[in-house]
Order: sequence, then C-alpha cells, then structure tokens
Amino acid sequence: MKLYSLQVPKDDAWSVMNTIGEIGFSQFLDLNKDEGPHSLAFTKQIKQCEEAERKLAYLQDQCKRHYVSITPPDNIEGFIYHLNRIKDNKRKAIHLLLDEIMKEIHQQDKFITEQNMRLKESETSLMSVKDCYQVLRVAQKMIPQLNQHVAGDLESSSRNNLDEKPLIDNKLINIERVAGVVDSEEVIRFRKLIFRATKGKSFMFTEQYSDSDAPDGKTRSVYIITYYDGAHIRDKIQRICDSFSGQRFNLPEMNQLGEQIQRMADSIKNQRNVFDRTRQQLRQQLMDFDNIQEDSGLQKSSSTIFIYKMFLAQEKALYQSLNTMKTQAGGLIGYFWAPAECE
Repeated sequence: MKLYSLQVPKDDAWSVMNTIGEIGFSQFLDLNKDEGPHSLAFTKQIKQCEEAERKLAYLQDQCKRHYVSITPPDNIEGFIYHLNRIKDNKRKAIHLLLDEIMKEIHQQDKFITEQNMRLKESETSLMSVKDCYQVLRVAQKMIPQLNQHVAGDLESSSRNNLDEKPLIDNKLINIERVAGVVDSEEVIRFRKLIFRATKGKSFMFTEQYSDSDAPDGKTRSVYIITYYDGAHIRDKIQRICDSFSGQRFNLPEMNQLGEQIQRMADSIKNQRNVFDRTRQQLRQQLMDFDNIQEDSGLQKSSSTIFIYKMFLAQEKALYQSLNTMKTQAGGLIGYFWAPAECE
C-alpha cells in the first residue's frame, strides 16, 4: 500500500473522484473528522441523495402493494449497462444524471402520493355507499317487525296499568329510529350504552355482515334503534352512535326504501368503477416508471427502481469521499491509500 496525495480543482472534483471510484482499491483519509457536517462542501448533495432514497423506498413499497414486479440486475455489469441505457434515453452526460434522476423520482413520488390519496377517498366513498345499502336493506326487512314489537310493548304496558290513567295516549306516541353500522366486536358495548342511556326505553336490532372489500378485514353490523320520540333521548342516542366507528344514516319513509336501495346499488357500481380505474392508473404509472427502454436483448431486463437505488448509493459514496478532502483556494486536497501496483 502507498499513500497518495490528490489536489484537484473543485469543478473537476466529481469527474476525478468518479474515475478513482471506477478503479477501486482506494481509501481516503478523513481530513475533516473534527468538522461538523453542516460545514462540509458536499453535505447538501448527500442530503439530496438520502431524500431521493427515501422516496425511492416508498415507490418500491408501492410496487409491492400493487403487485408490480421489480427485478434487480444480475451483476455490476448489468447495472452499468442499464445505467448507460437510462443516460442515453435521457440524453444527459453522466455527471448531470443525478439531478435528472432526482427530479424524476420527486415527480413520481408526488404523483403516486396524490393517486394514493384519491384511491383512499374512492375506497372510503365505496365503503360508505355499501354501508348505506346494507342499512337500507335491513331496514326494509326489519322495520315492520320492529314496529310490531314496539306496539306490543305499548299494549302490554297499557294492560298492566288498567287502573291508572295513561299520561300519554299511545296513539299519539311517535316511534322514531336511528340506524347505522358499527364494528361487530363493539356491538355488545354499544348495546349496553344504549340501554343505560335510554333506561331501557328503546329496542336495538343488529345484523352482522361481512365485506371482502373492507380494508381492515373486520366484520361489521347494521344496527336499528327504535325508541319513543323525544328530543332528549334522540340526542343521547345520536351522541353514542357518533362516538363509535362506522356511520349513522338517516332512514327514508317506508314507501321510499325500495327506490333508495336501487339507487344505492347503482351508486355502488359507479363507485366501484371509479375505485378500480384509479387503482389501475396507479399501477400502470408504477409499471411505466419501473420499465427501462431497451434497444436489444444483450442484458436481462432490470427495474428502474433498483438501478436508481444503486446509482444513488454510488453518488452518495462519491460525495462522502469528497467530504473527506480539505477545501483550499477553490480546489480540494486530500490523501488516500491505494495498492502501489495500481499506480
């Protein structure tokens, strides 16, 4: 091993260090080990590389989530070949390629993030419409039975109090309902809270259903709470319902339920189309980004993401080596060890 000194103008620093890196077999002495990172000449470029690596990791994770195949190069020759293909496609010199790649990564990260937000909104809308459909379906089936149940309770209460004059005429009592969905695992606690809040002056029906599209995989239950109308008890019930996961829905009149169910079924189809289209656009964008335009079959196909990851690691290592050199009079000076036979 032999210790060499290196003095180079700052404008040529990248090219010289890149050439030394291609040769390999060199170890630079850190002349700035007592300096803070903020005072070093190439800290900004290192931070930019790290930020681009973070965004690239996010894009790679999105590829896995959306079943986009990503393939690493077989060896270093494959990496160099594909990097040259990218350089030729972008028509940029190798020392200008970093800025172009970071710009592309930033654009892709921004687009995929926005598409994921749209996909989440579309999924939320789809789940909301499907929940509403389930509530209307159960309401159409169960409300007549629930009305009979409540009417029976009123009649039984009247027979038990024949000697007492009723405070309110049963015929004038208005029966109201609150309906919605809640996670099935919360039904027992939910039922207890409703019973305590209304002091037993309500009847709650639940029906469980499962949805294969649910993002959390949990089963949900439709609830219909029937009670004697009153602003105070209604506010209590609504506050409890809103404190749980799921949504609360307003029920239309019985003669409008069939029409509303059909309308919700049509809305589910429309929301499903929007969701599928958004997801397909996101997946197609990832596939287009990860594809390298080839001009021959000389090398096995490789993913852009892996080539960019390797390129960013290479650039970061280059700038870290440059940060070990001292800045003097517009140039850089440093020392490195290398095998004498490579001289």
